[in-house]
Amino acid sequence: MESVRWARIWLVAAAVLGFGNPGCSPGAVDVSPMLEDASPAAVADPADVPVEVVLGEDAGITGSKSSVDKAGIVELVKGLFDLSPYHRVSVQVKQGDGPEGSSDHLLVSLLPRDRYDLTLARVDLEAGQSKGGARGGYAARKVTMPYEPDAADAADLAVEKGDYAACPDPTVQMVFSCCETGLPTAIAAVKAAGEWATQKGYKAKVLLGREENREAIKSWYACPNLLMHGRVGHGNTSGIQLGDGFFSYTYFQALSGDANRNKVFYYNSCLVHNRPLEPAIMKSGARTFLGGNVSIYVGPSEKVFKCWLQKTLANEVMTESLPKCEKETRYPSWGDAHGATQDPNQPNRLAPDGGIPTIPPQDVDAPVAKFTSTVKDLSVTFADKSTSPTATPITRWEWSFGDAKLSNEQNPTHVYAASGNYTVQLKVTDQAGRVGSATQPVQVSLPPDPAGVPAIQSDTPVNGLSGAQDSWKYYRLDVPQGATKVAVQLLGIFGDADLYVRAGAKPTTTEYTCKSHFFLSIEACVINSPTAGPYYVGVHGYRSFQSVLLYASVSKSYAKGSPSLAPGQSLTYLSGARSEWQFIALEVPAGTARLEIRLSGGAGDADLYVRREAEPTATEYLCRPYQTGNDETCLLDAPAPGRYFLGLDAYENFAGAILDVRAAP
Repeated sequence: MESVRWARIWLVAAAVLGFGNPGCSPGAVDVSPMLEDASPAAVADPADVPVEVVLGEDAGITGSKSSVDKAGIVELVKGLFDLSPYHRVSVQVKQGDGPEGSSDHLLVSLLPRDRYDLTLARVDLEAGQSKGGARGGYAARKVTMPYEPDAADAADLAVEKGDYAACPDPTVQMVFSCCETGLPTAIAAVKAAGEWATQKGYKAKVLLGREENREAIKSWYACPNLLMHGRVGHGNTSGIQLGDGFFSYTYFQALSGDANRNKVFYYNSCLVHNRPLEPAIMKSGARTFLGGNVSIYVGPSEKVFKCWLQKTLANEVMTESLPKCEKETRYPSWGDAHGATQDPNQPNRLAPDGGIPTIPPQDVDAPVAKFTSTVKDLSVTFADKSTSPTATPITRWEWSFGDAKLSNEQNPTHVYAASGNYTVQLKVTDQAGRVGSATQPVQVSLPPDPAGVPAIQSDTPVNGLSGAQDSWKYYRLDVPQGATKVAVQLLGIFGDADLYVRAGAKPTTTEYTCKSHFFLSIEACVINSPTAGPYYVGVHGYRSFQSVLLYASVSKSYAKGSPSLAPGQSLTYLSGARSEWQFIALEVPAGTARLEIRLSGGAGDADLYVRREAEPTATEYLCRPYQTGNDETCLLDAPAPGRYFLGLDAYENFAGAILDVRAAP
């Protein structure tokens, strides 16, 4: 059993940390003979690979935007990287906040020709040479590749400075987009998707090239009747590459839990169906999220997307259609190249009632609500920017701040009681009684810790931790009112770090709320019914450690029989405290030939139990693998139809687990 346990720990950690991923590395198995669709022609000379320099709001590099020498940036990038494997390169120029430009840097997105993968690299510039000047005047101080954006970079990649645009057309129900103008199969797939949706009776919008930019996507996501966004293009675990730069998971993370309710997201991109992007999208209220588990190839992946969309428009079960389409299109993979996550409390069919949702009539003369927000710690100042198409005066403002508090001021200031993500709504009424409304996410947090402990956000990974034996690294997690559970995990296989969590103060080896000291650096702490306020996370070097990932989440437990799953659905990032039981109901339809129930991923040790028509116990069950760790599978041949109950028993604290149900008809 000990050798099995170590093997399992290695596989789980390798999968989570990205070691040995079979599909997303240039050295992957050659599947080119199976690729029927031609990807872009090979670039004979790396010098011919287009490199685009994108200037954001803070792109001055110790100066104004006009000081940036784009030609010099391009020359530097082409000298640093071998561009022969890539189709296109996008460079974002970032001004840092360090002394004398020491943090000025470039964020480089490298987009392959044959896969919808995306590699991010960070190039820190030499101080004093970042003010522009003659071509070739830039020099690199440090190159980090691959690069996982830090909190500042990730937030800026997701949301540019300035206010949020309003919904361009509230009658649009589906948006299909592609930023890769040099990929003919991608463009064809997106255009076909728009045509099929229109033929079916939906109002669809197609975005190509620079039309698929960050402000545009945020604007379409704000539309009240949007049901689906399907896009084809490059991406990775942290986000997707749009026409004007990288769109990070932090945008979704800043939304409230109902901002994207009833929306379906299909990102035809590599690795997007993983943390941190997948949980961020689902926690923003999405109905369904589908995308690449590993690498997905230019050409064959579009066939899967088009097949899935046709089945979805025919009102088939969305999560079940995806694996069917992999088989029907003979997608070149080892299986499960694509993944789907479904909110079990929302319909798994596009039109659950069998008809196309109707769009309420739009009043073109109604006022257009719009506002900006300025955040300082827990305080937010809102500025009304609403307008009227007919110049009719606006006479009433109704604010809802997302925490059950309201205001009728035009430009209110609101102080939140706790850190968190809130969705703010402004409803305006003009003199003629016409009404307009707008919503916007707001993220607030407590002021900096007096002890200088850096804050971490829920569902935001901290990568690359390392330390010597007996060293400590501390972080602060702010837990809002109403939280039901705090789950913290470490994942690493190099060295041995232990995990400590304490409410209100730094933990020590003798004072803590929760302690985990398993082996290697694979640890989990779970605290049920936490009090609101700061929790301090301590990573202690039992031995020296390196390349460790820290992941904290404010999550929930599943009560008896809730929610209810169906084959083809999954629950992600499950956690539990030692000896805690959780139950999930599973509806198995008649005619199911084989049922596979799998628990996998994360840290700690949870045991899986399955029982029909009643909740399982430690002694009464239909299946119980009882393995070490979170890697357990129950296979049921020709299961009787009806309600089954899946039980998760926390043999030890566990966090980050995935429960997946699949069926063969």
